[in-house]
Amino acid sequence: TVDEDLDEEFHIAVGEQAIKLDLSLIYCALILKDGVIKIIAFSGPEAAKIKKAGDLVKDVSKVLGGFGGGNDSFGQGGGKDTLKLKDALLAAEQSILTK
Repeated sequence: TVDEDLDEEFHIAVGEQAIKLDLSLIYCALILKDGVIKIIAFSGPEAAKIKKAGDLVKDVSKVLGGFGGGNDSFGQGGGKDTLKLKDALLAAEQSILTK
C-alpha cells in the first residue's frame, strides 16, 4: 500500500497484527510524508522463508535513493526520491517474487 494520510505507527500496529493472523503474509507500506517515503515491512514466519522483511526494505529503499534493513519479520527504511514511487512499488513486487 501507499499511504499519505496515516503514519508509520499505524502501519507498524497493523503489520504486527496481520502477521499474527496470517503466518504467510508479507505486509509492506510506503508512507509519503514531507517529501520523504518511509517503508515499513513485515513478514510472517512462513513468508520469511521466502522473503525476509529486512531484505524487502533494503531492495525498495535502494530504488528511492535511501537505505533500510531489519530482520526476518520486521524492516524499515526510506528514501527521498518521490518521483520513483511507482518504481518502488514494482521493486517491492519483484523483491517478493524473486527468492
